[in-house]
Amino acid sequence: MSPSATRALVLAAGLLLALTGESCSGVPSSYGQDRLRDLSDIVDVRYGTGVGLGLGVQFGDIFRTGIGCSTEWYQRQWFGRKSVEVHDGLFAYGVIIGYDGDYLRRLGPGEWVKEGSAATGSFNMLLLTVTNEPKPSWSGDETWFTQPGGDPPLLTTGRIGGAIFLPAANAGLYLNVGEIADFFGGIVGFDLLGDDGYPKYSPPEAPATPASSAGAPVRPGG
Repeated sequence: MSPSATRALVLAAGLLLALTGESCSGVPSSYGQDRLRDLSDIVDVRYGTGVGLGLGVQFGDIFRTGIGCSTEWYQRQWFGRKSVEVHDGLFAYGVIIGYDGDYLRRLGPGEWVKEGSAATGSFNMLLLTVTNEPKPSWSGDETWFTQPGGDPPLLTTGRIGGAIFLPAANAGLYLNVGEIADFFGGIVGFDLLGDDGYPKYSPPEAPATPASSAGAPVRPGG
């Protein structure tokens, strides 16, 4: 057997052991599952229902543009490992200015910029995202992965893609550059986004905490 064929066989065997969850030389048994989840995080999906016509495009978290208007009766959007849900939102863009999600609904009297829950709504002016998010985090934490809404980690907002709004439905796809880095980092043991061990799911809209279960939240398994 040639040296190149031998190296290929060894590499294939190593990948097989990793993906089947075998613990070897200190590699956690969940290694394969975590890498598969990281791989699924690379493409973010968005879908929902509403009435209108429009098109939105995003290049990273800063640059967004679009044209058209559509109600968002319901919207679910993934940010890497986590998805968020929006009800009664609005997509309204005129190329250099626009709103998406529940941003307008959350504004109080006299407010132009709303702090918090950047995952559920955005406001753009002169093609740039206007934000008042305090001290954004580069990676995720327990609050982000287990609670509804919130501000996405900076690494997972590096997305390129867009969404189309049609009568009765809307959908979009985004390539998440930050999640690509997290996937390759995870292969060599660096969990850049802190998402290892968390399942791919949508936190409940209103998490209930029974009186009998008071205490620190438990990191979900998968």
